[in-house]
Amino acid sequence: MASKAVSGITLPAPAQPLRPRRSRTKTGCLTCRLRRRKCDEQKPECTACTKSELTCTWLQKKEFAWRVKLRKGVNVSQRCIDSSFSPTTSKSNTQPVAAPVCRAADSLLNDPVSQKLLQFFIQQTSSKLVLQQTPQNVFVRYLLPFAESDTLIMHCVLAVGGIHLGHCLRDDHDVTAKTWFHYGKAIERLKFYLSRWKVAKPDDLLRLLISTVLLQDFEAIRGNVDGEVFQHLRASRQIASALFNSTLNIDTEIMAVALEAYCYRELISAFRLGVEEADIQQVLNSFVIDLSCLQHLPTFGSCFWYCSFLFMQIPLISQLAGRRQRELREGVDMCCDVEYTHLYNKISSWRPPGQEFSANCEVDIEDSEAVSAMIVRISLLLFLVTSFYHKSITPHELCKITQPWVTEALSLLQFAHGSPTIIALFWPMIVIGSYAREVSDQSVLQRMLSTSTHKMPIVAKGLVLLECLWRSQDTEDFGLSGLERIADRQRTSLCIG
Repeated sequence: MASKAVSGITLPAPAQPLRPRRSRTKTGCLTCRLRRRKCDEQKPECTACTKSELTCTWLQKKEFAWRVKLRKGVNVSQRCIDSSFSPTTSKSNTQPVAAPVCRAADSLLNDPVSQKLLQFFIQQTSSKLVLQQTPQNVFVRYLLPFAESDTLIMHCVLAVGGIHLGHCLRDDHDVTAKTWFHYGKAIERLKFYLSRWKVAKPDDLLRLLISTVLLQDFEAIRGNVDGEVFQHLRASRQIASALFNSTLNIDTEIMAVALEAYCYRELISAFRLGVEEADIQQVLNSFVIDLSCLQHLPTFGSCFWYCSFLFMQIPLISQLAGRRQRELREGVDMCCDVEYTHLYNKISSWRPPGQEFSANCEVDIEDSEAVSAMIVRISLLLFLVTSFYHKSITPHELCKITQPWVTEALSLLQFAHGSPTIIALFWPMIVIGSYAREVSDQSVLQRMLSTSTHKMPIVAKGLVLLECLWRSQDTEDFGLSGLERIADRQRTSLCIG
């Protein structure tokens, strides 16, 4: 330390002042705060958002209360959302003044039709995209704040809400036009980002995964008319793999929700007999086949419910179906019977966790969630039996094997019908219906599907395919294989999930 002489007395030099510790700023833009990035607070657009081509969003003093609550994880009522889109009147001015919104929403929600699409997504569509019904929907709680600062994801959200609302309103041309406008903009921006995704940052990969998952939902809701779901799924597959192996923290809620949503759609897409072997191998060689990396997260279960074990068996059954057909075609023993027995024992012995059963393994009919889970289990057993016996026995012989399961499923459905868990049973009912030969059984399923609260085009399409299957005079039109034959004749794609 340097010293200083004053009148013959040596005094120590004054100590250098310590640099004040900088506290974390809370005045940065919402986009940087959400991405946990440093913000230089330059307005109207900060440098970080400009470089990343993101919409720079700033919290206004009169920010919608429901948006603030969503970020804090507080339950939000539909009334709060509706009121935020209603014009407010200033005391000093009789002209209506629009409530302030963040910039991403401001550019996309500046017309009443788009506002209606968002309201419908929050109030109706979001609950149909998850199997586990909770007081705060994960899509609303974690996805919507993310969409506020990202126009690509907001376009996808509005398109998904619009395709659902359009089906409910039927002939509302304004809703239809605005839905396809947002869909077109989403595809346009997605193509731009996909063209350079290999050099994208982890945050950009997350944006791409969320948008491709939402576009899968869009195509699935409208019935997967031309198989577009599988095209978006293939894009999601590469993005999810890169994202999973990136440096981004998997424990963040939005990351966990996006990955689980992708895994669910990947696994359920394999619920078909004619899946390409390359697609199955990619699933079996990825993290999707082992969900242990996601099961510890607090958001896990929104898509899988507590049936994740059952869903993980789907690609294994699909793989068995391909190997079995090759075994029959080439006359070479590939030990398919051993694999079939192994899968059959695993699935048939599975029970919902924490549930008590009687000595004859009957489920507690008072527990609608357990009842619904057992119906999902029956649909997998039907898929497994068909995968092994397809083309080795006659449809009549297959019907004798599957009829007891159809009867059991119908008896369980009467206890699940009308409960919140019925949302998870759309595709199991379609699968079970394809094995229903009795007219009385067909009538029960037809009534349940036609009166279902799951008002979406995919449900209507599934029912149409079932009715065509039931009316068919071709004895080969039975079960999943028959359902796929009917779909091929109508030049459409079968979409389970």
